[in-house]
Amino acid sequence: MALCWVWYIRLVQKGRNPAEFISAMARYGVRAVNSGRRACGQKRANDCLSRHCQQFRQPMCNRPPETRIPDENVIEDALCDNTQTPVPDQVQFRCDFGEWEHRLPTAKQRLVKGLALGHRTKDLATEFGLSPGRISQLRKEFAEDYAAFCGD
Repeated sequence: MALCWVWYIRLVQKGRNPAEFISAMARYGVRAVNSGRRACGQKRANDCLSRHCQQFRQPMCNRPPETRIPDENVIEDALCDNTQTPVPDQVQFRCDFGEWEHRLPTAKQRLVKGLALGHRTKDLATEFGLSPGRISQLRKEFAEDYAAFCGD
């Protein structure tokens, strides 16, 4: 509104009647504000932290890295963008999986987390000192055991 007021005053000083094109002034005012203009100058073009700069231009600085503890809330991370599984199934999984996982020995819990993270069978076999075939067998056993736990 302040930007349009400045324009209005300027047109009156030039001897024009701004009332003839108020809607055009409002349209241009909205466009000008959305592109970062203000009644008194503009936002700084090189301010990498301004929302305007980050929205319309590539960031000029890096954001600080997110601090995370590895393997913490693995399942939550895996499910955060799940749009294919029906919601009731997701709820059941979130409620039952942790309880099922805690029944397993510690080494198997680590293996389940590795599988949940999507690590390759070969990499997990090397890490756990097992053959890739045994990892595949365990994966199948885990699936059957979890299905039995849930009553499926």
